[in-house]
This record gives sequence, structure tokens and C-alpha cells, in this order.
Amino acid sequence: MYSIGIDQSLTNTGVVIIKEGKAILCDNVKSGPEGKHMNERIHRINDIYVRIRKILAPIILDGKQEEVILSIEGYSFASRSGQAFSLGELGGILRYNFFMDIGAKLGEKMRYLEITPNQLKKYATGKGQCEKDLIIKEVYKNFAFDTNDNNTADAFVLAHIGYTKWNHFMDTPIPLLKKHQQEVIDKLDLI
Repeated sequence: MYSIGIDQSLTNTGVVIIKEGKAILCDNVKSGPEGKHMNERIHRINDIYVRIRKILAPIILDGKQEEVILSIEGYSFASRSGQAFSLGELGGILRYNFFMDIGAKLGEKMRYLEITPNQLKKYATGKGQCEKDLIIKEVYKNFAFDTNDNNTADAFVLAHIGYTKWNHFMDTPIPLLKKHQQEVIDKLDLI
């Protein structure tokens, strides 16, 4: 089973894949400034998806048909108002393309989790509200995953949540979770 975490961003999307509890791929998709016109924004967002797909395809579309959990961060309602619309466009296009493209190829082998920003923070740190630097620190301390990029750290946590939820769903023994991590897992629906 592959667990993919995607921390979508208009400038630096974090992508992490976990297999058997270990990160096997960590990458970032960087993008330039937003265009002023709709066609420029759509091309930019499509480019982000195409680049993420190029990262993922050799691993998850390798013909072995393993289960894939895609964990993506839900929308942040605290985003600056101008950015909220662009982030909504990005999130919608990514979700649609993952479902119609990769999901169509994998069929029932593809599952999805949408994890709120507060759930991500709580799973990583025990707190629903915190600074991004604390997530980086806690990811290293609790999971021995070393990064100095907050998007990669968030993507790792998303992938780890997916990995844990899948094992919980399959009744597979997993390492003991902390209380705050179990609370997050219990509230998520695997679709």
C-alpha cells in the first residue's frame, strides 16, 4: 500500500509517499507567481497537477495495482481572502484530476482522505493550532523524518495519517498511537 500526502500550495506543493511506514519519496512542486487572467491561473494550476502526476506515476501506476491512499489537506478558511479563491481553484482542480485520472486507472484500489489543517496540526503536535516550525520539529522528534521545509513536513504528516488510517481500517497492528493521534484517526472517513 502506498500512502500519498499532498500539501497543496500555489508556490510550493509538498508531496510525500509512504510505503510500509517509511517515506520512499519526498518532493516539492514549485510554481511562479499567479497570473492576473483566468487562463494564466488555469494553466499554472494544471502545470502543478501535471508535475505532481509525473512524480507519482512511476511509483503508483507501475502495473502492480497496489492500494493507494491519497491524503490531501482540506481548505483553510483562515486564508487571506484573495488567496482563498486561488487555493480553492487549485484544490478543486487537483481533486478532480486525481479522481478522474489516477483514480480511474486504479479503480477501487484508490482511496481518499481529506484532512483539515487543524487535524494535521493536532496529529503532528497535539495542538490544533500552532506555528509551521513546530510541525517540522515534531515530525523530526516523533517520526525521525528530517526536513526544513514546512510543505514537505505537512505532506509527510498527511501521508502518515493515511498510512495509519489504512492500517486501522484493515485491523492491521500498528505502533501505539498517542491519544491526540488516535482522536484524529477516529474522526476521519476513508472514501
